[in-house]
This record gives sequence, C-alpha cells and structure tokens, in this order.
Amino acid sequence: MDTDTDRLANLLAAASLAVHGKVSDAVGRAVGGGASVPAALVTLASEPGVGITELGMRIGMSQPAAARLVASMVSQGLVERRSGPDGRSQSLVPTRRGIERASTALAMRNDLVRRLLVPLDEDEQAMLTRALEKILFQVTGSDTRPFFHCRLCDRQACIACGQKCPVSAAARLQESAGAGPAPSS
Repeated sequence: MDTDTDRLANLLAAASLAVHGKVSDAVGRAVGGGASVPAALVTLASEPGVGITELGMRIGMSQPAAARLVASMVSQGLVERRSGPDGRSQSLVPTRRGIERASTALAMRNDLVRRLLVPLDEDEQAMLTRALEKILFQVTGSDTRPFFHCRLCDRQACIACGQKCPVSAAARLQESAGAGPAPSS
C-alpha cells in the first residue's frame, strides 16, 4: 500500500466533491433552476445551435429530461428553438436573457473558485494547473461523453494565452483512435 498516493487520491476526491458542491450550490442559487439550467445556458452560450440530444449529453441528462428542461427554459424566455440545418431538427439558441444568466453563472463560479485558490502562491498555482491539465486529459480520454466535464466551463479562460483545452485534446485523440466523432468544444 502506497500511503502517500492513497492520501493524495483521497484528498483529490474530497476536494473535487467539495468544489463541485460549492459551485453547484452557488450557481444554482444565482441563476435558478438547480444545476441543470446554468449548465445548459453556459453550454448554449458557448455553442449556440446544438440540439436537445447533444445538449442532454453535454450536461448529463437523458433526451426526455433535456427536452423538458428546454421546454421550461423556452417558457422562461431563456432559450429559443430554431429550425436545424436539416430542416427537421431543432437548434437551441440562448436569448439575451439566457446569455446574461450564463454570464452570471460563470462569474459566480469564477469568483468562488478564485477565492479557493488564494492560499496557493504563484508556483503552487502553476503546478496545480499542470496537474489538472494532465488529470482532465486522462479522465476525458476514456469517457464516452467527454464534454460533460465542461458543462460549466469558461471556454475563453481555458484557451487563454494560446493554451489548448485538455478535454478537447483528449476527445480529438480518442476520435483519431477510432472511438467515433468527438463533439465540437
């Protein structure tokens, strides 16, 4: 038994759950609709035009549950349904109000997580960044729905300064290895 690795694994699991819980609670309270509405709005704001099935996959919902969520968001004036590229499907586009709520969700998430990083000095933050990139690449590489991890992602922050998104990189590698097409990020 490697007690150092066991302890690290336990700390990572506990920290992941703690951060997830804090972010989900804060974003859900700020935007409304629990965790699903903010995740859907952030996803649609960064990639307007996806369909209900794709949206559901990205935020971890079945197609029927995603359809109910979309119907609710349409009735709240957060999302519009438009004719899809093939004329039969529907594309989902956030309204101005939906984009504002997505921005609120990301701002809330960013503020909360930045406060969690305060105890780390610059070197520790750089080391944590490299470690998290590797972990996300590893986790994503074997996932059948790689962009589920990005449901509250600030994509512009992820690729700032010419950096590559580790989730997109892993999904593309998975696709080139014959695992099927990766959804765009």
